[in-house]
Amino acid sequence: MLCLSTLAFVEFAAGDLKASNGALARMQAHAESLGARDVVHDRSEPFHIESLVALGELDRAREVLARLDERGRVLPRLWIWVTLPRARALVLAGEGDVPAALHALDDVDVELASRLPFELGWTLLLKGRLLRRTRQKRAAADALTQAVAVFEGLGAPAWIDQARGELQRVGLRPPAPDKFTESERCVAELVAKGPHQPRGGGTAVHEPEDRRGDPRADLSQARHPLARGARSTDREQPGWSRTNAGKRPITSRRPCG
Repeated sequence: MLCLSTLAFVEFAAGDLKASNGALARMQAHAESLGARDVVHDRSEPFHIESLVALGELDRAREVLARLDERGRVLPRLWIWVTLPRARALVLAGEGDVPAALHALDDVDVELASRLPFELGWTLLLKGRLLRRTRQKRAAADALTQAVAVFEGLGAPAWIDQARGELQRVGLRPPAPDKFTESERCVAELVAKGPHQPRGGGTAVHEPEDRRGDPRADLSQARHPLARGARSTDREQPGWSRTNAGKRPITSRRPCG
């Protein structure tokens, strides 16, 4: 089943959304035939939702979102906690409620998301796109500039090109290269710190013991550089706690330290 999930990500990265959707439909059918409600190592729902919204299949996107939400409730995992707000925002934006989509992104905790920098960059990219649609040019430029910085740090050139392309569509003059807004500085510092242990105690979130690299990163980059950043999606550390997840919005101006 994971082979189909990997194939789906390869097709998504290459821009073939229908083929990606087809691979995931086959994987889901196979899982259901085996009675498997949660394919633990599969992380396809966030990009599956993005594909379905782009294809105009909102009802199916809502179904996949509901499945991701259920997976997070039954077996909490950091990657679900980080990507669920983006998944919700994608569906809301597809329904035409962009303000609600932006509000959903406020649930992203940047400090936690920085432990999965590829997902953080992807979320910032979506936020910049949504802000541009609401004509909030300066905020859009800030989010997209942060996305570029994250993808540059990961060495993901196709994602860098996407973020820079969106930044050009905003139409604002870029700031001097040595000038950072406070939010840009916060994101840069958090990503630079890398994985860290959360403060305090709490109920541990279960993570698979096998922490080897996500196969999507290794296989998909052979066909398309868009997937190179996915290598960072397994940088999770044990001991993360849902109860410790104080929600710091992406737009937070609070000090990073």
